[in-house]
Amino acid sequence: MERHPEAENSARSDGLDALRGVAIGLVLVYHLQQYIKNWWPETGGLSHGYPGLVMSYFWVGVDLFYVLSGFFISSSILKYKYWSPNDYFKRRLKRILPAYYISMILTLLLVESYLLNSWTGWANIGLHLVMLHQWQPWSMNTINGPYWTLGIEFAYYCVMLAVAPWWRGSRGWMVIISFWAISFIWRAGVFVGFPVADRFFWAVQIPGALDEFAMGMLAAYAHHRGWLSRLTARFVVARPLLFAAGTAIAGYSFLSYVALKIEYWSQPWYVLGSRTMLCFGFAVFLMAILGLSEKSLFFRIVRISGLPWLGKISYSIYLYHIPIVILFYRYGANILIFNKWVFVTAVLVSVLLVSWLSYRLVETRFHASA
Repeated sequence: MERHPEAENSARSDGLDALRGVAIGLVLVYHLQQYIKNWWPETGGLSHGYPGLVMSYFWVGVDLFYVLSGFFISSSILKYKYWSPNDYFKRRLKRILPAYYISMILTLLLVESYLLNSWTGWANIGLHLVMLHQWQPWSMNTINGPYWTLGIEFAYYCVMLAVAPWWRGSRGWMVIISFWAISFIWRAGVFVGFPVADRFFWAVQIPGALDEFAMGMLAAYAHHRGWLSRLTARFVVARPLLFAAGTAIAGYSFLSYVALKIEYWSQPWYVLGSRTMLCFGFAVFLMAILGLSEKSLFFRIVRISGLPWLGKISYSIYLYHIPIVILFYRYGANILIFNKWVFVTAVLVSVLLVSWLSYRLVETRFHASA
């Protein structure tokens, strides 16, 4: 039976689940801001406009998910003395595919049934079934918008399968550097070779996202090689410094996005390096959590925050929140006209309920460590 790589004690597991809860909370609020117009205005006075502007950059939740995936997946390769490629890939398939396929069937039947009426639609579905949909502009954001990142995640699983012998070796740190270099070169090529309108599609493909996963791998490597424990044991101030540094780096990166007055994809620094810095900040914060004592105040606060529970069902929330919003628009528009806050509350309650059911009935049934 597979356990989470972080399940060395319940406190650390709660802390990392809480980070997943933060990630899905950011993504959920971002999509509410995008799909439910005037939920929180993006323009106007400071009291309304600035919060709306800030929320419009909550897409950084996806970057946090990449860092966490980099940590979890690379840890699952490092933690076993005897590691089996077959077992690794079977666990990955069981973890991601059952809930994904069931959500896809439900979304096709209830939301995007028009895809069932043409050969192009079936080709689209076929690409989604084999996790290649993100490589075509016409299939990347169909069926269910968030699915495109699952294609990137699945590609990362395959990349890690290929590099596992080097990652488990004495110079595994070279894999991290290689991933960063590949990502930088790929995005530089995208910046030079494609117009602004096409840069997002090409830059976010797996070669351009490897540095984000690599930041999570950095945390895993420091943790499993004992570097982190030796650092925190030797220096009392290491933990608060890691917290402060992670918060400062990630916070600065995020605020630099909010302050942007120009098109993100037209600026070399933002395309080439800003996501690396953001994810490095997330990774440092993650290392701070790994270095904390189980009895620390942080974990006591985390346990009562509800974030660990949100993190446990985060995958199902990711799969279902957009289809549920669309269904509410189709069949509950009168609620929105009556009161937008009642509409948003109904959406959130429905998302949490459906996601909890998916977690209990699907995720945990196919994968014991879900």
